[in-house]
Formats: sequence, C-alpha cells, structure tokens
Amino acid sequence: QLPFLQFMYDGKIKIVPIVISLQVPEISQDIAMAIHKAVEDLNRDAVLIATSDWTHYEPYEVAYRKDMEAIDRVLSIDPEGLFRVIEEKKVSACGYGAIAVLLYLAKMRGIRRAELLKYATSGDIAGRRDSVVGYASIRVPILEGG
Repeated sequence: QLPFLQFMYDGKIKIVPIVISLQVPEISQDIAMAIHKAVEDLNRDAVLIATSDWTHYEPYEVAYRKDMEAIDRVLSIDPEGLFRVIEEKKVSACGYGAIAVLLYLAKMRGIRRAELLKYATSGDIAGRRDSVVGYASIRVPILEGG
C-alpha cells in the first residue's frame, strides 16, 4: 500500500508506520490513546490504515465461518470481542492487534459501526477451496464522527 499512497499523493504524504508484535488489548489501547492524542494535539487530517489477512490455510467453509465471526466484532466496533473470537476460534489473522487499535480509537470517538466493503478468499481467485486465506476490506469512519 505504501508505494501506491506515495504515488497518489505525489510524495507529499507523511507516513508513520506502527508495528505491533505483542497483540494484546492493553497494547492496542495504549497505541489508540497515543494516536488519539496526537491527532487532537496536531489538529491535522489523518488517515489510519490497519492491514491484516484473516484465516490461513483452512477449507473455505471453515475460514469463512471463523472470519465472519471475527469480522462481525470489527463491524460492531468491539475490540474486546475481536480478541476473544481470535483466541477462542483460533482465527489465524496476522494483524488483529492493529485492527483492535482502530476499534479502540473508534470507540473513543463514539463510532458504533464499521462497513464491510468486500470479503473474499484466495479460493475465490484461484478456484481451490480446500486451503484458503481470507481477506476483507472494512471501512471504519474514525474521523467522520460516526
């Protein structure tokens, strides 16, 4: 995504990458608070992007079921529920801590719902459904007040 963004904004974009290795609620909350404070203090426009794939190398039906349970928590702006589903259902999403940062930030700003733009799996493209990876595009309107 970074080369695309740099091209679209002709290099006039500031990017602050944040990498989360320990994906636990407390870390995600702390990062969300820091971002919230920085955006408020700087009084500047900001776009936040969290990237992750979802379930890895499961049959399509299993991946879809697991992913939709987790995605439902995202759409409901429920970071605690997301962590719970990830753990209980063994969803192998890589970047759920970053997604939780967005959800905690959305809660701080009074956002109640996110929008699922698209869900697909590698099987939808490659045709193999015995072992897929899930992907979703979800819009969380953090800077629009809900």
